Formats: sequence, C-alpha cells, structure tokens
Amino acid sequence: MADYLDSVLSTGNTLSWRVDVGFETGKEYDFKVRALNDVNQGSFSQSARFMAAKIPIAPLKPTSSFADQTSITIDWLPPYNGGTPITSYLVKWNLGGNGDQFFDLVTVDDQVLPFTKTGLTTGELYKFKVIASNFIGAGPESDVISIYAATKPK
Repeated sequence: MADYLDSVLSTGNTLSWRVDVGFETGKEYDFKVRALNDVNQGSFSQSARFMAAKIPIAPLKPTSSFADQTSITIDWLPPYNGGTPITSYLVKWNLGGNGDQFFDLVTVDDQVLPFTKTGLTTGELYKFKVIASNFIGAGPESDVISIYAATKPK
C-alpha cells in the first residue's frame, strides 16, 4: 500500500485544487480526497493517478528531405516531451525577404512527420522552425532551417 501525505486544505465550495511544487517530472503520483466538516471526516475517494510534467524542449533544427521548384519537405526529430506525450507541432515560416518575422503556417498532430509545403515560388528562400506542444503547453522554438524552392543543378 502506498504512503499518503495528509494535507488540509480549506476550499469551501471549490471543487478543484492545484498542486504545483515538489514533484519530479515524469513520475506518477496518486491522490485521494476526503471531505471534512465540523462533525467528522468522510472516507477517502478512489485513488486518481497523475504524472508530473512540463513543456517539451525545442525540437532539433529541422532538416529538408525534399525541395523542388514549388514545394519543400521538412522533417524533425521529436524532442524530449517533458514527461507527457507531444500532442502537436506548430510549423512557422518566413519568406526569406521578410526579415526575421515568422508566421504560423500549420499545426500538425504528433503523427505528421515529415511536413510538405506546396505552392511555393521558384527561386525564393523560405525559412522554417518548429514548436512542440504537450498538454502543459508549447515549448521553445527550434533553430531555423533556410531552403530555396528550386531544382537541383545538373
């Protein structure tokens, strides 16, 4: 049987409670709840299991697995997930002449790797970066990959 720490929290009519200190990322924790009033305390609820997690780290710099005159395919390795599964990736992009300002291109689920952007202009420079998210939130951005939409020289 697991050991449980007793913690008294006066919540009034509040039905939720946030615990956000002292947990190890990736480790599972069981919680039980019981009511307490001026007369007595109730029995414990069934145990609920949670895993301590944080946002994922940045993916490594994406790579290009294909580029032609009008499309570019980028790929990236899934980063450390922060202790809970990656739920999606945000691909951001920049047309090379637009300075350092990046725009959201598409959000893809965790199973969509690689990603192909079509409808590009031949000879233009495109920049891409990727952000991984889990249920805690979005992590930091990857490094930028710069790729021209063009055919390879013969």
